[in-house]
Amino acid sequence: MQPITKFSDQELNVGKVLIMRQPHNMDDCELIRLSKAADITWLKDDMGVDIDEFVCDLLQGAYEAVTGNPYVSIYSVLGDDANSTFLKLTDHFGAALVLGSSQIKSLYTAELVRRTIVQVRHELEMALVFHNNLVNHSSKLGIDQASFISDTSAINNLHLTYADAELNRRLATIKSLMVDKW
Repeated sequence: MQPITKFSDQELNVGKVLIMRQPHNMDDCELIRLSKAADITWLKDDMGVDIDEFVCDLLQGAYEAVTGNPYVSIYSVLGDDANSTFLKLTDHFGAALVLGSSQIKSLYTAELVRRTIVQVRHELEMALVFHNNLVNHSSKLGIDQASFISDTSAINNLHLTYADAELNRRLATIKSLMVDKW
């Protein structure tokens, strides 16, 4: 994820955003008709460094954290009359958000910490795999397993519960920011 410091508050004042679960099979004209928006622009995540890619990456990660679904299309929505009522009737509606710079900053912090905790847990899980391999190989090599086996439970518990309270706090923050607003 790009550092948020690359963007000004004005750039981070994203405005209305629509998240649709894939495959929704609706073109922009259909989305505009259903939402009564003045315009809708698909935000592409091309792994670049502009604000669209940053917002897309941030919202994809946050939406997946909340719903477990990483397959979404994200749109910028223009128009004071835009309304998500009819979009919510479709099977693929995800969220209709209004995000100012303060919400984006809060979401960024929560998502960055969440991703880091998930990465650490993954690394701890890999440590458990290597530890178990060591235990298995030590018996084959005639090495006393006792010094290794005593750590198995601790490593297993750590990879499952590492930073649980902080992860839950960050997920609660993400959920509170991913609430429909328009």
